[in-house]
Amino acid sequence: MHVNRMAQRANGSGSGSGSGPNSTPEAGFPGLADLLARERSGSLQDRVFRALRTAILEGRLPADEKITEQDVSEVLNVSRTPLREAFRRLEAEGLVAPSPSRGVVVRGLTWQDFEDIYEIRGVLEPLAARRAATRISAEALEELRRHLEVSEFHASRKRFKDAETENHEFHQIIYQACGNARLRTLLVGLSDYVHQSPLYQEHGPGASPDLLEEHRQMYEALAKHDARAAERLARIHATNNRERVIIEPTRSDDDK
Repeated sequence: MHVNRMAQRANGSGSGSGSGPNSTPEAGFPGLADLLARERSGSLQDRVFRALRTAILEGRLPADEKITEQDVSEVLNVSRTPLREAFRRLEAEGLVAPSPSRGVVVRGLTWQDFEDIYEIRGVLEPLAARRAATRISAEALEELRRHLEVSEFHASRKRFKDAETENHEFHQIIYQACGNARLRTLLVGLSDYVHQSPLYQEHGPGASPDLLEEHRQMYEALAKHDARAAERLARIHATNNRERVIIEPTRSDDDK
């Protein structure tokens, strides 16, 4: 089942861009122009691509939605040339499928996509933790500790989204400290796929006591510069996160 469609159904909204007699292109692409305005770096092609990618991952553009060059061009006030490149890149990432008449159909994220992402992260995250253990600076360790303590504070007060934000930053520091730019880029991209999803925002384990304890153990291994322990703990954490994010919500959904 499509993640975006499930999230949209939960919010009580329907799909279809501009389906009413008085509809405008903007009505079918809520917030898309604002997303583009927030993009400050890179070429126009890059900014358009990132805005569309975020809109899909966040569920603003739901699965099975058809988007055309003409409509998006009018909403974003850009020519069709950067849109064609953005559509190609989105297709390469599997987020859209080609459609006749100069457009694409949103594919969105499925549970299988989540499964694939967590399988890859289960291999790459232990590698990043192992490398980070021998390279992480005192300043980065302090940042790691701060994010851990703030996430624990938010979790104790049931501020789940705030706790999740801190947990996300916890991992970003480890990626940055791994000392491998390609590995970092892969992990940041995979992490963004998951964390921008509305379904993850609903089911994410940001306040899980087990998750926070796993983060604390990972921090302690990194603080000791124990590469073997950091790798082992990151592997356990990735396996448990797959259970928390994919298996448990899927099982719960099947029981309904």
